[in-house]
Amino acid sequence: MSARSLWILQRVWFSYLSMNQSEQTFSIKDLLKEHLGEFLLSYESDLPNFAAIELEEARSCGDPDQGISVLKCKGCSIQKYLPFSCKKRGFCPSCGIRRMNEKAIILGDALPQINYRQWVFSVPLQLRCWMAYDHSLQKVVLQIATDSISSYLKGLCCLEGVPGSIAFIQRFGGGANLNIHFHILFSDGVYARNKRGRWKFQKVRPLTEDDVEQVLWDITNRLRKLLDAWNYLQSDASDLDEVCVVKSSIEQKIAFGEGAGQPVRRMKDHDNFSLDFSPKSAKPLCVSSSGFSLHAGVRVKARDRHRLEAVIRYMARPAIIESQYSILDDGSIKLHLRKSWSDGTEALIFSPEELIEKLACLVPRPYKNMIIYSGFLGARSKVRRLVLPQYKPKSINAGSRSYYIHWAELLRRTFYHDRSICEGCGGQLRVLRVVLESMELEVLLSSLKPP
Repeated sequence: MSARSLWILQRVWFSYLSMNQSEQTFSIKDLLKEHLGEFLLSYESDLPNFAAIELEEARSCGDPDQGISVLKCKGCSIQKYLPFSCKKRGFCPSCGIRRMNEKAIILGDALPQINYRQWVFSVPLQLRCWMAYDHSLQKVVLQIATDSISSYLKGLCCLEGVPGSIAFIQRFGGGANLNIHFHILFSDGVYARNKRGRWKFQKVRPLTEDDVEQVLWDITNRLRKLLDAWNYLQSDASDLDEVCVVKSSIEQKIAFGEGAGQPVRRMKDHDNFSLDFSPKSAKPLCVSSSGFSLHAGVRVKARDRHRLEAVIRYMARPAIIESQYSILDDGSIKLHLRKSWSDGTEALIFSPEELIEKLACLVPRPYKNMIIYSGFLGARSKVRRLVLPQYKPKSINAGSRSYYIHWAELLRRTFYHDRSICEGCGGQLRVLRVVLESMELEVLLSSLKPP
C-alpha cells in the first residue's frame, strides 16, 4: 500500500471516530484560561506582540477579578453585579456581538432611506498574505475598489453625482482562517443636484453581470499596476516576519507543534458526498477572475430598514461564533461549518493549541480603522450634512455627545428583552458604584460564594 493510500485511510478512520464522539459546550474563555499559558511559553516569540497581548486580555473578558459594576434596583434595593468586558476587536465573541449590534442600530437609524447594495471583494492568497499586517496596503486596495465602483455608478447615473459607502475589513473566513476581504455597503445610486440646486438621490438601473465584470476588470487592472509599481510582484511573502503563522492560516495549515505544515483536520460526510462534477450555477451578480472575486447580489430597498440592519449585522459580524464549536471526548475542538465545502467537508477539528494559533492571526493591528466611510458618508464630505438627517440615537441621554449604546439597550433592540428592569419588582436598575480595588473585589466576591 502506498503512503498516500495509507494517509487517506487514516483521514477516513479519523473522521469516522470523530463523528461517533459526544460533544460538549465550548467557551473561548475556558480555552484561553486552560491552554494559553502553555501556548505562549512555547510560541510567543513567533507571534506579533499585539496578538499575544490581545490573547491575554481576552482571557480576562467578563472575569469579576478584573473589576465589576454594582447595580441596584430603585424599588426592592436588590443588588446585581456586572463584570467588565475586554473590548477587543480580534475574536472575542461577546465584544464582537456587542459591536455588531451597536453598528447595526446606529447605522440603521442614521442612514438615509435610499437603496443600498452590498459589494463583497475578495483577493488572491498571495495578496492576503501581503495585507495580513500591512494596514496601509489594505486601505489602498480598498480605496481602489471603492473608487472603481463609485466611478461606474456615476457613469450610469450622473458624472457629477456623489455615491456613498461604508466598508468593513474582515480578516476571517468560515474555517477560522485568515481571509482578508472587504464588505462594502454602497448606495445603489448617487446624490446629484437637481434644477433647483438641491441634492436629490438618483437610482441606478438594475445591474447585470456585465456591469460587475467591468468593475472587477477595472479593479484588477489598477491593482496590478499598483503592485508592480510598489515592487510587490517581484518580492516574496517570505520576507515577512510573521509569514509562518500567517501563511499557514491562509492555506488552512498548522504552523506550530507536531503537526506543523500539515493541513487542518477535516471531517467529511462520506455518505452524502457524491462525485458529481457537473458545473454548478454561479451566484447572481458574482464574477471571479485570477483569484479576485466580486459579488454584488445583495440589494436593500429604501424603506426596508429591518433588512438593512440584517445586512449590516452580517458585514460587522464577529470572527468567532461559539455555538459553532464543540468539545469532543478526546479534548479536540470541532468547528461546524455553516455550509459544506465542495469536497464534502462538514467540520474542522483542532487541538486547543491549533485553535489558539488560528485566533492569534485574526487580531488586527491596534489603532487601525477596520470600518472606512467614503463618498457622501465620509467625514470630510461637504455633501454629508446636506443629505444625512440630524441623528442622535434614542438610547443616549440628553446632553450626552457619545454614540455609545448600553448593553441593556442593545439587548432590548436585538432580543426585545430589557435587562435594565429588575426581574423581581419591575423597578429600574442603576449603577451604584464601580469596584476596581483588589482588596474590595476579594471581599465582595467572597461574600457572593456559597458557604
